[in-house]
Amino acid sequence: MSKQDSRAEKQLDDRVYAIPETIEKVGLFAGLLPFFVHLKFSSQSTVNGVVVDSSNLDIAALIGAGLALIAGLWSFTKINATEEVFRNRRRALCATLLLLAFVQGLSGFGKLDVDEKARATKGLDEESSSGLLVEAPVAPSAIGEAFSSL
Repeated sequence: MSKQDSRAEKQLDDRVYAIPETIEKVGLFAGLLPFFVHLKFSSQSTVNGVVVDSSNLDIAALIGAGLALIAGLWSFTKINATEEVFRNRRRALCATLLLLAFVQGLSGFGKLDVDEKARATKGLDEESSSGLLVEAPVAPSAIGEAFSSL
């Protein structure tokens, strides 16, 4: 076997054929699981019955976001090593993993909330599909009212 043949075989061995690979499957699972499993912690601070500070943290979403981010970045590094015909699949998978990481990161820090508040806000019953609720910060007028009554 010549040097050129062994070099060509090494290049073929370095190519990535299986899409998705195990790490990408784990990232997809971890990124989708927090839509169904929650481990939430929340706290509220009230002054004279007015909520002045509220924070939410979903540990399951943060773990899912981290794993999806790692898998997405790993997938991104493998795009050029993928056969030409499979590169678009790898790009789509990478984009999906990074999008899941972004959404779960927002959900984990309480900026994007998918729960009963969304159903109540939209007038949906508990058996309806859940909607998305993006929480806005507390209005400055509410904070001013809370401190003016002190």
